[in-house]
This record gives sequence, structure tokens and C-alpha cells, in this order.
Amino acid sequence: MSLVTEEKAKKKNDIKLSKRTYKSQIAFNDHGQYYLEVIGSFYGELRNQDYASLLNAENEGLVSPTRQERRNALYAAKLTKREADNIIVSNDQQWDLVERTSASNVLSWMKDIEKIDKQLKNELSKKRATDLTKEKEILESKVTKRENKGHSVAFGGRRLQRLITRYPENSEYRQERDQKRLFLDFLGDKDRTGQNPVLRVDPISWEVSLRVPIMIQESYPELQDTPWVVIGTLNPRAGKTFLRDILEQETGPVTYQFVWCQKKQKWRVHFTITVPVTEFGKRGNLSRRSDRVLGLDVNAGHVDMSIVDNSANVLAVQTIEYDDNTDMSIVADKIIKFGDHWGVSILGVENLSGLARGRKSSKLSGKGLNKAITKMRYALLLKELESKVFSYGLSIVKVSPAYTSRNTAQWGESFFGIGRHVKASYLIARKTMGLSIERRKVSGMGYANSVWCSDLSGAPFDRQPYYRTISSKSTVSNTLSVVSSLV
Repeated sequence: MSLVTEEKAKKKNDIKLSKRTYKSQIAFNDHGQYYLEVIGSFYGELRNQDYASLLNAENEGLVSPTRQERRNALYAAKLTKREADNIIVSNDQQWDLVERTSASNVLSWMKDIEKIDKQLKNELSKKRATDLTKEKEILESKVTKRENKGHSVAFGGRRLQRLITRYPENSEYRQERDQKRLFLDFLGDKDRTGQNPVLRVDPISWEVSLRVPIMIQESYPELQDTPWVVIGTLNPRAGKTFLRDILEQETGPVTYQFVWCQKKQKWRVHFTITVPVTEFGKRGNLSRRSDRVLGLDVNAGHVDMSIVDNSANVLAVQTIEYDDNTDMSIVADKIIKFGDHWGVSILGVENLSGLARGRKSSKLSGKGLNKAITKMRYALLLKELESKVFSYGLSIVKVSPAYTSRNTAQWGESFFGIGRHVKASYLIARKTMGLSIERRKVSGMGYANSVWCSDLSGAPFDRQPYYRTISSKSTVSNTLSVVSSLV
């Protein structure tokens, strides 16, 4: 049985739920904000120590400490396993963020250097040539500094740190930096009371209780032998009903994050929950869903897609162009609407691994840099897709990228797609359906036609798909060719 058939046979209760993040105000009691910040400062120092261990390994050219080694170091501060993992997961995400940002910056600077090199080949005035040379030297210096900096990060923000250095008497800058340096991210756990091991919310009174670390209990007489302290009352608006149902029925984890708003001098609470099954397909047209699959191939500057029916025939193809400044949320919307229009049920994507931790940014050059950027854009796009497909009644299936690009040479006919990237999206769709991407060879005849027949006549399906290329900067479609419109 193919993945498409299996997916169609699933019951509604088996649908993979979608995560959503909502914002809420919090009304602190007399001591609530104080205890929140004390605990956040304690966790923040430990977060800094854990991240420093990763940086030290990078700077010394050593293997990064294992998760268990990092846990053991945090256990010395009498943390629980869940408290330790909160910090470790957050630092891993921060490490990847620095990696992606560095790659993006380096790529931008290198492109600017290439432009300058082209300009310097022309006949220029002495002053213009001198100015361009200086500009190039500045850019090269930025690349070198970025390479040498590795994955260092200033918790609280480098901007605020620079402002504090420049204006040491400004208390607002220092306050904002100090608030943002606190660590107040609490991962959910469906097996714990209140669906979170560190923070609990009463679904009736909306009273918020925070777990007090053992070392904080030992340091504050009023908190001795007090594992939990009430800090205030939550006031959720959007997502309130969903949150109450999860807390009352204990149906899923709840992740909380405290975010400081400097302008209003307030803490806000962001809570992340799973959306109920009833929200599935609310924005999409479920009546149009079929066994069709959308295969997705992400490349530098463009995303290529193929709509494939249950007989592996290509119905439609689309290419979405984007640049470094494109909001990937816009690209995700176009992909989903394209799939929704053609009545697909599954989006097939490549299961690309993330950027490796422990790699210096000095390695991000040439082909390595381009691959890093593509992975970065893919990661951003996939995150957007995962947050949107649920409401359209679609699901995502990840497949291995192995041999996808290489095997495009076997599928030369135009009705498999125009260009190797489009053909790659077709092969990704085939993988998603559980079909082989290896095309059977026939002696003296080249490759066999692996496209199945679409009717009882036995004639091969050889019509050209609907094909177009669109820009992510415009909603106006640019139709390159329409050989056959299929519905």
C-alpha cells in the first residue's frame, strides 16, 4: 500500500496536530514579578555556562560535549533532567540560529565583493577606483571577523551591550538588557501535571505557579521547602478555549515563554499548544482532497513543484522565484494555495538534516556556503509550511533526498517536467507515493515509460502539464506555457 492510500485511510483522530503560539497578559501578585526574575536570572547564568562549554570546544578545536555531559554539568546546580533539557534545547536552537545568520551575512558580503570586482575591471576614475577598493577591504574584513567569531553570541543583544558601553548612565538600556538576559523558556511535557514540569496554570482561576529550583529554595528563607510559588494570574484572549481544554483534559504539552516588552514595561506570556482536530481543514476545501501529491524541491533562488495524480502522472508544475529578502511565509502561502487548488492531500518534501553543530563559519565558502544558505531557506520554509498546512487539511511527508537529483537524467520526457529541478520535484512526489525513482531500462529501447495509464485504453499518459513560473514579489502569475489545462 502506498503512502497516499495509507494517508487517505487514516481516521480524523490520527491526524498529526498543528502547534500554535498565542500571547497573553499576566497580572502579577505582590511578589510574583520579583520571584520570576530571580528564577530567570538563576536559569540564565546556567544557560550562559552551558553555551560557553560549546564555544570553548569550538575555539579549542575539540568535539562538542555530549548531551549527557552537558546534563551532568547542570545537575551540579541541582537541576532536574527536564530543567537541564530546557536549557540544552534552547542553546542548540541558538547555535543553529547563529550558524544560519552567519551564512546569510557572509553570502551577502561575498556577493557585494563580486560586484565590486566586476566594477574594478572597467575604466574608472582614480577616485572611484580608490573608493571601491576601500569598500572591498571593509567587506573582506567583515567576512574575516565573522569567520573568526565562530558561534559567539551576546545574550540580551549586542545592540544593547554597545549602547550600555556608550551610555553607561542610561538605566533603561541596562534594564532592557538585563530583562532579556533572563532565561524564562519552559518546554511542555504531556506527562506532567499542568502539562508542563516547571510552570502550571489553573484552567479555572488562571492562577500561575512557578517551580522553585532547589538552590533558590536554599537561598531564600521564605521559599525554603516551597517547591512551587504563585506569581500571578494569566489573562489569555486568543487560544483561551484551546488552552483550557488541554489543561482540563490533559491532552497535550503546553510550552510557556516570558517575553519582556520594554515600551510598556511589562512581561507577556507566549504559550504554545496543539490545535484541536476540529481546526483541521478549516481554511481549505476538504471536498476536493484526493490521492494527489505535491512534490517540492527547494533550491537557491527558486522552489519547484509538481502535482502528481495517483497514477504518477504530472498534472501541473510551478516554479516560485525568491531572493534573499523574500519572506518565506509568502512562499509557503503560494505553495499551499497551489496544492489546495489542485486538491492534493500530501506535500512531499526532502528530509534535509540541519546544519551541523560544532562547525566553524570559516568553512562556509564556495559550494559549502551555497548549500548552507539553501538549507537555511529550506528550514525557514518548512517551518512556515508546518504551521499552515493543518488549517488547509494537508499533511507533510518527508522523504530521503538520496539520488533525487542524479536520477533526473533518466526522466527526459517533457511531461515529467521542464528542467532538472522540476523533474527532481516529480521524483520527490514519486518517493512520497512509495514508488521507485529508478527507471527500468529496456534493451535497445532506452528507458521504459514508468508513467501509468490514466484510463482503460492502455495508452500512456503523455499530455504536457500546466506549467508556470511566478515571482514571490508579485501576485501576478507569469504563464510561460499552457499546453493542456487539467482539472
